[in-house]
Amino acid sequence: MRTVRYAAVLIASSIAAACGSSATAPKVVKNKVCTPAVLSAGVVASSLDTANACVTPNVLARLLDAQPESTLASDYTLHVQGSTGVIITMQGLPFADLASRLDLLASDSTLLATSPTGVFAPAVLAFVNGTPDSLDVRATVDDSLPADTGAYVLRVQTCTVPLAPITSAVSHTDSIQSSDCVLPSAPFVGDSSHAHLYSIHIDSGSSRAITVSSPGAVAIAGGSPHDDTFGALPSDAFVHPSEPPTGPSAYAFTLGGGPGGYFSLIISTASDESTSYTLTVGDEQPTP
Repeated sequence: MRTVRYAAVLIASSIAAACGSSATAPKVVKNKVCTPAVLSAGVVASSLDTANACVTPNVLARLLDAQPESTLASDYTLHVQGSTGVIITMQGLPFADLASRLDLLASDSTLLATSPTGVFAPAVLAFVNGTPDSLDVRATVDDSLPADTGAYVLRVQTCTVPLAPITSAVSHTDSIQSSDCVLPSAPFVGDSSHAHLYSIHIDSGSSRAITVSSPGAVAIAGGSPHDDTFGALPSDAFVHPSEPPTGPSAYAFTLGGGPGGYFSLIISTASDESTSYTLTVGDEQPTP
């Protein structure tokens, strides 16, 4: 089993891809091998089209239905430090012209996380890494949707991780500031939010009780492991509340019960004022 050191919000043989959703003949794209560019904190502008994009195996093809074997993509190498939180967003320009998706892969092409597809909002990938490493970030598209080519902007932020990956019970109080990482509105209902990221380890077949409380208006989101990787497959993501939060805020929920691994937890607020909160993580308990 491969030990995974990551938390957030998966390989096929390389073949030519049929992109687009025209009612007539689909576009046929030949394979193109591209050297990954180095990605760092900041903003990168590029585009996905049949002239300059790579065509790579789609890492979701064997995991989800209606996924093509290959997709247009641009690959990047991201060097990350230990216990660093990262938020990456991919925004099509304009919004509706690109069905954007972000994949996070280890150097051996093992999928660590993937974002829900963004069409009218950015694709968002948030994770915490455990040790210094070089990861592959793939800016790609969902070719089952019409908007599969176009210009995009990548934004990379390094973010506050108040605690080392959590492996035992803990209670922690902190404050989110206006200088903290910004999550666009895609993962939440309402405005963009400032955020803190956490990584919580849970063994297979166990669970932990989690509570988050704040005198202000905070929201929470995260993802759960998939098989032996930390996966943030769209179906794994959770978001609370389902509407813009109001203060005071209080959430109590359980993580785990299935495959073991590192779960991500994102705590955010749309306020520009300092917003305090308390996170409590319980001991692992066997799942009935």
